[in-house]
Amino acid sequence: MSSLSWGLSLPYQQVASWQRRTHEHWPSLPRPTISVANLAFGGRGKTPITAAVAEQARSLGLRPAILSRGYGGSLRHTSEPLVLEGGRGPSWLQSVAAEREIGGEEACWLAARCPGVPVGVHPDRTLSAAQVLATHQVDLFVLDDGFQTKLRRDVDLVLLDALLDPPFVRHRGPLRESVGALDRASALGVFADEDSEIRLQSDEGLRGATSLTTIPRFHLKRVFGGLQRLSDGEDVSPPDWPLKVIAATAVGQPESVLTLLAGTRIQAACSLKLKDHTRPSPRQIRGLRSSPVPVLMTEKDALSWGRQSLDEGLVLALKLEGAEALARWAITELGL
Repeated sequence: MSSLSWGLSLPYQQVASWQRRTHEHWPSLPRPTISVANLAFGGRGKTPITAAVAEQARSLGLRPAILSRGYGGSLRHTSEPLVLEGGRGPSWLQSVAAEREIGGEEACWLAARCPGVPVGVHPDRTLSAAQVLATHQVDLFVLDDGFQTKLRRDVDLVLLDALLDPPFVRHRGPLRESVGALDRASALGVFADEDSEIRLQSDEGLRGATSLTTIPRFHLKRVFGGLQRLSDGEDVSPPDWPLKVIAATAVGQPESVLTLLAGTRIQAACSLKLKDHTRPSPRQIRGLRSSPVPVLMTEKDALSWGRQSLDEGLVLALKLEGAEALARWAITELGL
């Protein structure tokens, strides 16, 4: 790890260490609670896994609610909590997408992705939980990005990337907490390719972190799920897939989009990689509009800026193999 990365990590890790020493005094939410989070700063799939847990709970006849801190939105500690509810259809075409400036794109995506599941948004999750309970019957809460939250949780799911995160590799970027914090995890969801999967099954990748070998681990994999039209959300059949696209992404791991395309006949003629949770500048939008090849974006980007900036485009549908098994295990651990 570079000295710069270490310098960025240290304040977060010191705060997290202090918080762990005072966890006996943390409040509990009034319902069983599952947290989905990671050690790295973004780009590990926690929001889609949060949706998978909520959807699995619904399929079992439970009534989940999601709590989000509303990252990227305008809500502050002095704001009233916001409760979002989505409907059917592509997330970027739903009315809940209009709340992204207030609640943040991730909370809006979760509400749109999980019809019938209320999403409470506020930096203080005790407040958003109370707001949700005032109007909804709830059996469990799912915290999006809750590992560093000063709340007691019943199940902590921590997501890692076998090619990027310790203890599998030497980390090259800042971490929210040291790898020792993984001892607190209830289960690990590990994104890995086929080669890494062999190491995961044999525990070879966990050398030097033997305490983690007793923690349940679930193999996760991002899979290309097809294309949809930005304009109306309709599926694009494989014969109509373009041969070349411009991949415009503002996600934590833009390389993952190019990796997904590598398994198809679609080639990225060029790519526009933006910082996570940002939007293209007016100049960049003009360039995308004038492109002779289609613009391809993720669903989160479509909700955040795509439909508001472009008349036409393609949206990448992402599937997560292993997410259902991880979600089912977490709900079973609650004993509901």
